[in-house]
Order: sequence, then structure tokens, then C-alpha cells
Amino acid sequence: MDKVLLEIRKFLNAVLVIAVPLFFFGITALLISTGAAYWQLLVDFINGEFLSRPWYYVGLLSAWSLRLGATAIFVVMILRILLKIIEWSFQRFFTLKTNGG
Repeated sequence: MDKVLLEIRKFLNAVLVIAVPLFFFGITALLISTGAAYWQLLVDFINGEFLSRPWYYVGLLSAWSLRLGATAIFVVMILRILLKIIEWSFQRFFTLKTNGG
């Protein structure tokens, strides 16, 4: 059982290695470009030139990058808490069983 828990922990750590940089990239890109992108798209929409500047969608993609990274970090943290609860319950169960409880 310990090997299974260790493998789960390794997998969650690998997901965090990917999710944390994605999250910080998303924050940086969001601050730099998303506000300008939304503003320019609004101006283009008002002027009837919607979709005339496709590179502004990079800002919108950065917002989705931020959401994806934040969601992955949140899910991994919840899974790590659940893993700790499972580890604690198995340790408690086996301790009671070996001590005659």
C-alpha cells in the first residue's frame, strides 16, 4: 500500500511541476495583455471591425492559461489532502490491528 501511495504522491508532484509555472505564466500574461485585448476587441466591435486583429486573442488565451493552472493547482492540493487522510487512516487502522485493538 505504501508503494501505491508513493506513486500517487509522485504523480501529484509531477502535475504540480507543470501547473505552477502555467499558473504564474497565466498571471503574468493576464496582467500584461488581457486588459488591452478586451479593450481593443470592444473598440473593434463598436467600430464594426470585429476579428480584424486576431493577435489580441493571445491575451484571451492567457486568461484561460491562468484558469487552467489555478484549477490544476486547486485539484492537486485537494487530492494531496485526501491522500494524507487516506495515509493517516491506514496507519491508524494497521496500528490498531497490530496492537490488538
